[in-house]
Amino acid sequence: MVMTQIAFEGHLRPLLPSPFERTVSTGELAELDAVLNSALDLVRPATSVPIGEVNDFGTATRALEEAWEVVRRALKSTSAQGDARDHNLLALIDRLRRLDVVVRESESRRRQAVLQAVGPSLSRLQAAESLPRLIALVPEVICHLGFDRAIMSRVIDAQWVTEASHVVGDEAWADIITQVGQLAPASLRGASMPESEVVRRRAPALVRDVQSTARVHRPMAEASLSRSYVAAPIVLQSHVVGLVHGDRVFHRGDIDSFDRDILAMFADGLSLAFERASMEARLQSIRSSLHQLIGEAAAPDEMDRGLESPPAPLAATGSSAPRWRSSLGSASMDVLAEKLTRRELQIVRHLARGETNAQIASRLVLSEDTVKTHVKHILRKLGASNRAEAVSKWLLANAGQA
Repeated sequence: MVMTQIAFEGHLRPLLPSPFERTVSTGELAELDAVLNSALDLVRPATSVPIGEVNDFGTATRALEEAWEVVRRALKSTSAQGDARDHNLLALIDRLRRLDVVVRESESRRRQAVLQAVGPSLSRLQAAESLPRLIALVPEVICHLGFDRAIMSRVIDAQWVTEASHVVGDEAWADIITQVGQLAPASLRGASMPESEVVRRRAPALVRDVQSTARVHRPMAEASLSRSYVAAPIVLQSHVVGLVHGDRVFHRGDIDSFDRDILAMFADGLSLAFERASMEARLQSIRSSLHQLIGEAAAPDEMDRGLESPPAPLAATGSSAPRWRSSLGSASMDVLAEKLTRRELQIVRHLARGETNAQIASRLVLSEDTVKTHVKHILRKLGASNRAEAVSKWLLANAGQA
C-alpha cells in the first residue's frame, strides 16, 4: 500500500492506514479491491466511491452497496448475455456476500475494542491529584480511544479557551495548537460554530470538511490541518464547563458517528471525574480551614493558663460556649449562611487558604473576573474592609460551630 504524507512546519509524516484497514487482513483488502473492480466491469460509469478511497467502514459499506446495485442491474439484462455471464454474476454475488460479512465483522471488532477501552481510560484520570493536572491529562487519555489528537478546553463566560492538547508523537504540534487556542479564544455567544451548538444543546457534534467550512474556528482549523473532528461537552450541574475534541490527522479515513458517540461517552465519565476533583478541592479547603481553626482555638487556652486568677466561670456569661465565641456578635454561622450564597461560601473557603483570584478561578472553573465580583459581594455582605477581615469573620463563625 502506498501511503501519502502530510506536511507540517517543514517536516513530513506518513499518512497511516485507517482503523478499518488495520482490522482486516491484506488478503481481505485485496479481495475487496478485486470484487469492486469486477462490479465496475459489468456496468459503467464507475461508482461514486473510487476504489482507492475505500479506507474506512463507511466508504467500504457504500462501495459494497453500490456493487450490489450494479449486480442487480446486470441481472436484469442477463437473458440475452448467455450462460457464461450468468455464471460470472453468481460468482460475484457469492464474493460480495462474503465481503459483506468481512467488512461488518472487522468494524464490529474495532468498535468492541474501543468500547472496552473507555473504562480503563477514565480510570487513568483517577491518578490526577488536582484539577489542573486532570485537565492536562485528559487529551492524552482521549488518544487511547482511537484518536491521533485531542484537545481539552474550558468554557468561561461563553468563551471557548483551549487548556491542553495532545498529538501522538508530536508534542511540538500539540503546543502550537494549545497556544493558538489560548491566543485566539472563540466567543460562543450567538456564533454559528459547531461548538456553539454543542454548548447550547449540551450534545456532541461531528464536523466534516473542516478546511472548506467557513463556520469553524478558522485559526484552530489552520493550525491543526484537521479534515474532520468530533466535539463533546463536559457538563457539571446542567452547565457546560468545558469541551473535548478528537480527530485522526495521521490516519486515512474520516471521523464518523461512532467516534462522536465514543467521545460523548468519555465526556460523560469525565464530568464525573471533574465533579470528584472539585469535591476533593473543597474537602482540602475545609481541612485546611479546620487546621487553622484548631490553631486559633488553642491560643486562648494557652493564654488562660498563664493568668494568676482563674477565668470567670462559663455560667457567669450566661452561655456554655467558649469565651472566644462571644466576639462573633451577629456573625454566627447561621447568619453567614443567610448572607452568602453557596458559591460565595465556596470562595470564602478558598480565601481562607490564602489563594489568589486566579487560583480560585482555576479550581472552581470560573473566570477571574467572576471571582473578583464574588469577592466584592462577600466584603459588602460581611461588612469587611478587606479579604483578611472577611476571612477572619468566616473563620470565627466556623469556630463557633465547632
